Amino acid sequence: MIVAKFGGSSVKDASAMRSCVKVVKTTPGLGVVIISATYNTTNELEKLYSSLVQGDLTAANSQWVQIQERHLKMGQELGEYCLGPFQVLMDSLNFKLKEIFTVKELGSRHRDLILSFGEQISSLLFQLILKEEFKSEREVHLVPATSFIKTDSSFGLAIPKPESIKLYSEGLFREGLRNGHLFVTQGFIGSDGNDQVTTLGREGSDYSATLLAAAINASEVHIWTDVDGIYSADPNIIKTAKKLKELTYDEATVLASAGAKVLFPKTLAPLRDQGIPLRVGKTENPTGEGTWIRSSVENPNDLIGITAKERSDGLILTLVGKGVYNLDIEHSEIDRGDIFRSFYHQGGENEEILGLWYKRYFS
Repeated sequence: MIVAKFGGSSVKDASAMRSCVKVVKTTPGLGVVIISATYNTTNELEKLYSSLVQGDLTAANSQWVQIQERHLKMGQELGEYCLGPFQVLMDSLNFKLKEIFTVKELGSRHRDLILSFGEQISSLLFQLILKEEFKSEREVHLVPATSFIKTDSSFGLAIPKPESIKLYSEGLFREGLRNGHLFVTQGFIGSDGNDQVTTLGREGSDYSATLLAAAINASEVHIWTDVDGIYSADPNIIKTAKKLKELTYDEATVLASAGAKVLFPKTLAPLRDQGIPLRVGKTENPTGEGTWIRSSVENPNDLIGITAKERSDGLILTLVGKGVYNLDIEHSEIDRGDIFRSFYHQGGENEEILGLWYKRYFS
């Protein structure tokens, strides 16, 4: 059984959602779909929360209206069948938001609740379009992530409780999956012991997918995004960067932690013990090879990739691969591990620096 997650760029509008539906319908064994908020919605909700903190209710209301109108347009484009359920959800979210408007001292728990609105909207729309597509062929259920992604109360960066997630997930999904049902749920969000909404950290939907996959012993996890895999460097900057066919959990985790943007750094931890493979692929190219992440790879490379993190005074460059200790590098080393070394490069144009390093070590 496969767990698939679609990122914000993959569900950014009605047309993009339809492309995701095609992927779902052509993926045998797919049982659970995890949806991110539509592109940039979480940022918009962050601004809304900031407006509330500043006491600017007019700005906050205006920002919320814009978010509603954009998603209403998506619902209209997807089909009239979306509009009734969409309005019911909007009424519920409006009620919650009005309550928050009256709170004098807002805190991180209010922020998490507001940020959860994006995933709640996108997952509903996606479940509705899947339900319409499958009709009586397959049952499609929407399950709130708050009902099984159980966490502590560290709002903003909540720590999951795997045993609780397993317990709740088995009760919610086991029977339906056995009967061939399809489930849709939200990434990024969960709930604590008091049933308050929590979030796993920005870009945490990948983590939601792997936590659930481990809980229900999935066979694979598919992460669908706007790039067709993981590259040896940021392909938006380094045009000659090479797509990596496969990586180990360790290699992919180091790349993510060092600044590669394709995966959330904590994503792979839940998969290790069970050896569940993960595939990163492009929604618009579902038959592409993508990048597979596994316990081991057949032909490991001495050098895998390079990442860059900007600082106000320079750049932190991290070289990844078992061959990093064979390199003679003049710059100041600031960190190292079994398969990586990080260096500080002062000044200069960041893209130009990354290009020079890539050319020297990967050409």
